[in-house]
Amino acid sequence: MEIASSGKDVLPYRTASPESPPPEISVIICVHNHIRFLEKTLAGVYNQSLQNFEIIIVDDASPKRVQRWFARRKFDRLRYLRSPRNIGLAMARNHGFNVSRGRLIALLDSDDVWYSDYLEKMRSCFQDSRIMVAASNFNLINAHDDVLRKNCLHRRKWRGWERSSVFQREYHSATGFRTPIFPSFAVIRRPAYKAVNGFDERFKRILDDWDFFYRIGLRHGSEAFHCLDKSLGARRYHKKQSTFFIPKMTASMPRLTNPRRIALCDAAAWMHKYRHLLRPRRG
Repeated sequence: MEIASSGKDVLPYRTASPESPPPEISVIICVHNHIRFLEKTLAGVYNQSLQNFEIIIVDDASPKRVQRWFARRKFDRLRYLRSPRNIGLAMARNHGFNVSRGRLIALLDSDDVWYSDYLEKMRSCFQDSRIMVAASNFNLINAHDDVLRKNCLHRRKWRGWERSSVFQREYHSATGFRTPIFPSFAVIRRPAYKAVNGFDERFKRILDDWDFFYRIGLRHGSEAFHCLDKSLGARRYHKKQSTFFIPKMTASMPRLTNPRRIALCDAAAWMHKYRHLLRPRRG
């Protein structure tokens, strides 16, 4: 894995001393090319009521301007790592986990935002030793911070259960969630992340999160998932994110831009991996 661990691609003066006690929570943020909303994302982390955390930024081969953006600013408890080549979101997240030290892992996309009590509320869920993943509800916002929709996460039974694919029913059975868990609003116990070998690195851009939480559910059961119904953050919907263009991937392959082509390849890999669960229910 071509991630720098020393030298000019790491900003060591921003890293906590190895001799210092490990933080309670490791916040892993992967960055690729755009940093338009990153300042708001980091502000949301530093404004948390719970301050016992570290931040690990994994820069997935972004232009040098992203590295310069970090170099011009001083952040506390932040480690910046840069990959010289594009390795994909799943591998970047796994590398962030490998260098992290917290007992809880909090993933955060570089354009999403946490409200100030997010980490404190999420940590409280792990007082029960059976809980491996805690997820919170979240709002949907646009590029201008306007709320488009409230409370987007659901645990209740799938609508049209009898018409859903086998995978949808299996996902609900494994995790207890009716809609996919978004990584930005989920905290994972460290042993649970490690037990499933992290994210499947065959997925470069999308669907790695569906696969990741599904495998945790298969291993620990839906009782290992806890949902907070209150919205503790906001997911940003804009033209640069992966999920923006997924419904539009109807053109032929030669007409697809590179990110869309990658996403389509991920969809194909996901469908192949779970091909035995994608058939519709008969009868």
